[in-house]
Amino acid sequence: MSGQRDIRLLLVDVDGSRVTQDDVLTEAAKAAARVLNHAGIIFTITRGRPPRGMSMLVEPLALQRAVAGFDGGVFVNPDLSVIDSHKIDPATTKQAVKLIVDRGLDVCVYMDEEWLSLIRPRHMWRTRRGVKFDAKVVASFTGAYLAGMVKFAGLSDALDLVAD
Repeated sequence: MSGQRDIRLLLVDVDGSRVTQDDVLTEAAKAAARVLNHAGIIFTITRGRPPRGMSMLVEPLALQRAVAGFDGGVFVNPDLSVIDSHKIDPATTKQAVKLIVDRGLDVCVYMDEEWLSLIRPRHMWRTRRGVKFDAKVVASFTGAYLAGMVKFAGLSDALDLVAD
């Protein structure tokens, strides 16, 4: 590349880079955010987790612009108010959730601000630790839940079930 290019925005996936595997925000990450802000470069983050589970990063990183939860599935302001949410088609979601349950996996459903499960998800200990809140256990995934879904996951300790 030739010529000088102005960098105006830096979007970083924080998992494994700015946040350690133990979900600790590093001092180097905080310092880098300060340098970028001082240079007038907009710095923001994305993560595979729900926006609510990113709230502990907003102040230490001095985030002032949109933050992308669910790796871009939901965009929120630093106060976590939703800017845009990319919902999954309810018919597709219903079919996928049924497939996951029929295969014997636990299923977790993620909405803009909630994390839902049919059982207390024993497989999500790391997510609970990282996002600082637990799943809401529901009796079923109602039409309203299916219509509001932005991410879902099938979970099991039986890796052959997950692979299937």
